Amino acid sequence: MAGDRFDIKQALPVGDGEHVVVQGECIYSLAARSGHDWKTIWNHPNNAALKHIRKDPGILLPGDRVHIPDIKPKTVELSSGRRHRIVVAGQKIDLHLRMCDADGAPIANAKYQLLIGNRRLPGTTNHDGQLVISVPAEAAEARLQSIETGETYSLHLGQMDPPETPSAVRKRLVNLGYNLEEVDGQLDEHSLSVLRGFCEDAEVGETEREEVVKRLQEKDPWSR
Repeated sequence: MAGDRFDIKQALPVGDGEHVVVQGECIYSLAARSGHDWKTIWNHPNNAALKHIRKDPGILLPGDRVHIPDIKPKTVELSSGRRHRIVVAGQKIDLHLRMCDADGAPIANAKYQLLIGNRRLPGTTNHDGQLVISVPAEAAEARLQSIETGETYSLHLGQMDPPETPSAVRKRLVNLGYNLEEVDGQLDEHSLSVLRGFCEDAEVGETEREEVVKRLQEKDPWSR
């Protein structure tokens, strides 16, 4: 799986906006921070090339450039002599997880809670182990805890790179329980040997680059 047998090249940043993406940022977090709805940024004509290549607003590559339009002030007319309450709702996005046991079988109808700061967000898996919890768009870290066992997982939100990049392949291998000394970086000889093991387990040919990347995405329990 070396050389032309499995060639995942380092991805290059895309886009020509004024904001340069750093690790952990995505369209959702940029929108929450700037006061926009995420669709305003994602569907802006100046971000068309970025959208076409990245495809997922939750996954950007550090170095990507995003255009963030200026906020247009909104005026609200209120009657004088009265007390008014104005509520600005924070943006939320759905976090999709799939809970499986050590053999890959789905953990169905299990109760979990997602801990973000001092918030406790409950959720229950469906028959296929799928768990969907709405989280603040600006959240960068969370802890997922099993109500039954107390087992806790640390989650780094917005940290996944585009699927065809070496760093994403390494991160997904780690998510699937394969042992890598470092999560980030290129596909060195050690990580390539680990990837060979995944190909054997997933019964996919080593030379089928697109199929291997696709299978990693499908099996990753933390993928959307």
